[in-house]
Amino acid sequence: MIEETIVWQSAEAPPDMDVTVLLYGPDYSEVLVGFRDTDEEGMPCWRDREGFYCDYAITHWAHMPDGPGREQ
Repeated sequence: MIEETIVWQSAEAPPDMDVTVLLYGPDYSEVLVGFRDTDEEGMPCWRDREGFYCDYAITHWAHMPDGPGREQ
């Protein structure tokens, strides 16, 4: 069995742009996979893995887990 700890970070200290991460917002029914980007006006925003703008507030993010076979 492989166990990994997911450490959630505040969205107030976002990851680098274009890094795929896990996203959490209280208005979403699930954890999303997404990334930090800029909108049409050049303002920072969150997008889901398909590139769609996340309509609701993202409050936390976490690095993607390594998954099986990628343990360090």
